[in-house]
Amino acid sequence: MLLGIIFIFSITSCNDNDNSFTPTPVILNFSPDSTKPNKVISVLGGNFDAETSLNIVKFTSAEDSNGNFTIDLEAEVIQAQENALSVRVPLGAITGPITVTVNGELGTSPIVEIIQLALTITEISPASANRGDTVTITGQDFSEIISENVVTFGAIQATVTSASSTSLEVIVPQNAELGNTTVKVSVTSIQEETTSAFEVTDTTALSVLSYSPSGGSIGAEVTIFGANFSDVISENTVSFNGINATVSAATTTSLTVVVPNGVTSGPISVTVNGVTATGPDFTVTFSTNDSSTSLDLLKVFWLNDTIAYIVGDDGTLLKTTDSGATWTADTVIPGLAGTDDLYNVFFIDENTGWATTRSGVIYKTSDAGGSWTEWEDDDKTKSEEIRSIIFVDANTGWASGDNGIILHTTDGGSNWDVQAATFNSGTSTYTYDYDTLDFDNIFFSDANNGWAVAEKGTIISTTDGGSTWIDHTNTTLQAADIDLKRVIFTDANNGWVVGEQSTILNTTDGGSTWNTITITGNLPSDIDINYFEIVNNNLIIAVTDDAGLIQSFDGGTTFSSSMVDSGIISDSTLDLEGIAASPSGKIIIVGDDGVLLK
Repeated sequence: MLLGIIFIFSITSCNDNDNSFTPTPVILNFSPDSTKPNKVISVLGGNFDAETSLNIVKFTSAEDSNGNFTIDLEAEVIQAQENALSVRVPLGAITGPITVTVNGELGTSPIVEIIQLALTITEISPASANRGDTVTITGQDFSEIISENVVTFGAIQATVTSASSTSLEVIVPQNAELGNTTVKVSVTSIQEETTSAFEVTDTTALSVLSYSPSGGSIGAEVTIFGANFSDVISENTVSFNGINATVSAATTTSLTVVVPNGVTSGPISVTVNGVTATGPDFTVTFSTNDSSTSLDLLKVFWLNDTIAYIVGDDGTLLKTTDSGATWTADTVIPGLAGTDDLYNVFFIDENTGWATTRSGVIYKTSDAGGSWTEWEDDDKTKSEEIRSIIFVDANTGWASGDNGIILHTTDGGSNWDVQAATFNSGTSTYTYDYDTLDFDNIFFSDANNGWAVAEKGTIISTTDGGSTWIDHTNTTLQAADIDLKRVIFTDANNGWVVGEQSTILNTTDGGSTWNTITITGNLPSDIDINYFEIVNNNLIIAVTDDAGLIQSFDGGTTFSSSMVDSGIISDSTLDLEGIAASPSGKIIIVGDDGVLLK
């Protein structure tokens, strides 16, 4: 029978004072066998002390070129048993052996692999979120202790709700700035930080994102896309660059509207429950309208928001009663078609109106254009063009034209008398040369106060209904032989004059001084302006030769020029001759070859 003897022993040391032995700590392995600073590792072996404070554990901090280790970084001992210790790897530890000292006895371990920290954000999911939403930050080397992870969105600290070494659950702060921002994670225990891009959104907020189409003409239907509109039509207020539009359909993500009259290119805003959101710019364009003629159209006149008249070559007289959707030709002016051109038209009410011709004839209708009567006096008109006509009431009116013609009526046009023979220079009266000036336009605000413009930079005014006139002629324009085409005043002080070679003049002191307006844009600087209209407090439009527009969107502070899009007028040599706006801002532009835009 084979006998086996098993010896159980431990390594001890002798204490010289008490002749007792203290066992030497034995380190066999680690769990896990590789780790990182600030992580907890199990040191497995024997002869440890069950009292945590009596175990001194140190990690390697350096290794020289000869492979010698410096083991001097003391670790925190978290738990202790005689055969196992739980310790936290100190910051700065590197791969190398560790030591355990118990009651003065030192044990050294095999080499433990220490993987260096690399705090990193690899992903934030989702990549954008609302304030108050929870997002997951994935990465490495976060702290498993929630309080040691400091997460900020921009400058605002967020709340961390859970943490692991590879994942953090974080609530987007309520006061985080909307839009693109930077998320930063700092781990206080390892004094490291890392960042990643993120977008803070608020899908509960009102927003205007896009339009379909992105541009269009007045009256066109547009769909506005966004978020948090009201599905109750009346609770949505839509404004095109400051002018309100009618909403015809509504959901929480889209609104259907019609481009309002008088609107200009600019942003669309939507207001719901007192909160306003503004979207990108909407481009307002003109659309072509069927005039059913290829003859030149010269002037347009709006009576109200539904009725308008257009006149032109060969007696062309067009009328609309549906805001320009359709036009009918009025051919009842006897014998005029093909023999004379209608130059201008004016209506004082739905029944009563006047039209002027190139041959010096003035026609009047009292039945909304059903029939016309003729006034002609060659001694007074010299058979010259009567370019402009205006009435301030059913009886009182003026007309102007070539060779110094300014006519005045006080009986609704049954009789006309010649005016403008007498001028007042401020110190004396004088008579001007009756036959030299062609008056393109005349304007009266009431029965007394009026203005007229002519060739050679001529500007004149009256405060007594035309009995006498004050000369405001611009000597610079006179020297340049500039013809002025249009004058209009919005009140006693503020007025505008336009004419050839891109001339725009403005007065704010009743005509005592005139300021020359600078025009930017892509039209030639010497292009002729043919007419001018103040649409509303913001929008002013002038029409020019060669299919040009000069517009101000800020009430006349600045003007810019451009050509009408080639998709609307293909022939860029066509001149635009007239423009008018209805009381609500519906615009009609007319020109050569039957051009009709609205």
